[in-house]
Amino acid sequence: MKSAAAGNSSEAPQDGPLLDLTDQSVKAMIKAAKKRGFITHNEIIKALPEEEFTSEQIEDVLAQLSEVGVNVIDNE
Repeated sequence: MKSAAAGNSSEAPQDGPLLDLTDQSVKAMIKAAKKRGFITHNEIIKALPEEEFTSEQIEDVLAQLSEVGVNVIDNE
């Protein structure tokens, strides 16, 4: 039973934010997007390159943007 409990404890951190929203690049992106009211897909990709961030982390940022009223639009 200890092995099952250990497995559950290793999963606990995954319940938190997938991305550090205090990261300067993320904060700057969200601040600029809030000011304009929108952000493009290209801007998100530049701030969150796929090589460094998982799709789950990017989806987390998209959810955060949606929560603060920022629309994600197609590239200009």
